[in-house]
Amino acid sequence: MLQVFQEYEISQIYAYEFLQKMALGLISIFMPIYILQTSLGLSWAFNFLIVEYGAMMLLSFPISYVIAKIGFKHSLVVSYFFYLPAILSLRVFTVTPKVVILSGALMAFGKSFHWLALHAEFAVDSQSKTRGKQTGRMLGLPRIARALAPAIGGALMAYVGFGSLVAVSIFFLGLSAIPLMASRDHRDPMSYSLRGLLERKHAVLGSLFILRGVGSATGKYLFPIYVFFIASGSLDAGIVGSLVNLGSVVFALSIGHMTDRVNEKKLIVAGTVLSAALFSARALVGTALQAYIVSFSAGLIMMIYFIPVFSDLTDLAEKEDVLEFYAFREIFLGIGRVATLIVGLYLINGSQLTALRTTFHIAAAATLLITFYAGWLSRK
Repeated sequence: MLQVFQEYEISQIYAYEFLQKMALGLISIFMPIYILQTSLGLSWAFNFLIVEYGAMMLLSFPISYVIAKIGFKHSLVVSYFFYLPAILSLRVFTVTPKVVILSGALMAFGKSFHWLALHAEFAVDSQSKTRGKQTGRMLGLPRIARALAPAIGGALMAYVGFGSLVAVSIFFLGLSAIPLMASRDHRDPMSYSLRGLLERKHAVLGSLFILRGVGSATGKYLFPIYVFFIASGSLDAGIVGSLVNLGSVVFALSIGHMTDRVNEKKLIVAGTVLSAALFSARALVGTALQAYIVSFSAGLIMMIYFIPVFSDLTDLAEKEDVLEFYAFREIFLGIGRVATLIVGLYLINGSQLTALRTTFHIAAAATLLITFYAGWLSRK
């Protein structure tokens, strides 16, 4: 009976993530693109992302305390009260540096509540014996929405305008709350130990999260911005975002089944080496067609290593204080993201395209270094 209930609850999380990813997938990559189209330019698009990720670093532990008090699913709903004004502020107000900072900070609050609560809920609802398969579904099914959303968002922005894109995104955001209302909430009693964070295991994890943060920011935001420049259109940037996720969907479900049966170390090594090569290949892209091919391939290959890594980390989180673990994760992911963005921002003064290409090479090096964590992760 307990297993049936757990399957029911995790199915609700799949449904929530599908609709939530549709909502944010429509607009998230176009918020910095919309900013760079104003008089503020690319530097403030970078500043928007730096504010967002920097604030997430600072907010992770304080917000985890709030989540522990109000519950995981309630916290997912709370994130909407920050997402909505973050999105609307760019639409309602003249885009100035203050508005960019405000929007980035509000997105940070929304994402902090969302990601911390979502990972904690998944760790509670999923089962260790089938976690690889459930991880594949958790990452794969929402990516169907993310495969559709950026292309749709790019078309809306190109042919109808940013205002219509905002309206459609808010509609799907409202729908995503419905699956959360069908079952009980979970809470974490919270027993933080800062001394525990200084253990060798956490130092290794922290460095792994930093490396993953570098690739995360580069692949999600900076490559679509690069494509926007070389192809001169939001539609092409949206298609690139869609193809990355389409490639991910193709492998996510099958790799999820494989991780419960095959050698994880080999999957992680193969996936990180190939993903690193594709990050460097992004710097050689000169046409929209090349961008499409590289994006689809990158999404496909990333799942080879990302699902076993995600599954192993969920196992670790379940053994520790769940919220503490994911707050720790967000801080170190943020360090990698912010560091990469600061390097790119510094290089913008020379050549914008060169600055973006440099971040791709940095992401390639960071992803390649994850290879050396394969043996350690497979023993956890």
